[in-house]
Amino acid sequence: MAQWSVLSLLVVSATGCNRHIEEEPPIPEHRYETSATWCALLFDPECPQEVEDVKTEEECFEKVLRLDIAWAPVGDDEDACAATFIPFVDCMTTLSCSELRRHFTLVNVVPTVERSSCGALEQAQLDCQTAHY
Repeated sequence: MAQWSVLSLLVVSATGCNRHIEEEPPIPEHRYETSATWCALLFDPECPQEVEDVKTEEECFEKVLRLDIAWAPVGDDEDACAATFIPFVDCMTTLSCSELRRHFTLVNVVPTVERSSCGALEQAQLDCQTAHY
């Protein structure tokens, strides 16, 4: 009888300790095109940028897609900084190669409006990131 009690206790214990695997929340749709565009700018064969933290455009895409600091997620399918990041990336697609290089080589410095038509949009994005991180 004691053996059955131990066995039933083990069965109950085993079923009560099921592994709970948490799934990552789905990625909001609005991130896909902007992430792809950003990485295409970095890896453009006509105007490649110096990229140190990713080796391929695909790796870049996966990173930007999930880069909380760029998007500032605040809820399901809601990113606080999407309203600033998307226009900034869209603006970057209009720049010449030399202007793009200015943006990608400057660290912690935002080009003035005189030096880049995307400077104000970049500042808005950085302000949003600062507000959330």
